[in-house]
Amino acid sequence: MLQVINRIVFSVVLPPSVKVGRNVTFGYQGLGIVVHSKAVLGSNIVIAPNVVIGGRGGPGAPVIEDDVLWRGRLRTRPGRC
Repeated sequence: MLQVINRIVFSVVLPPSVKVGRNVTFGYQGLGIVVHSKAVLGSNIVIAPNVVIGGRGGPGAPVIEDDVLWRGRLRTRPGRC
């Protein structure tokens, strides 16, 4: 239910299965952010609006490590960033 509310109100796709570290900030309350259901987000991360963290096909999911500023329209592939 929370995922549906997030999608409608904030236009963010953040499945409950995503592992999120401490002090993770979603710019503009997560507007336009899409995160892969098996992604791992480390601590002290800032994710700007309109960012897709995920991939199509292929095994695995993105792992964003600590202390990252993620800006612009970037798409990640499985593996560590």
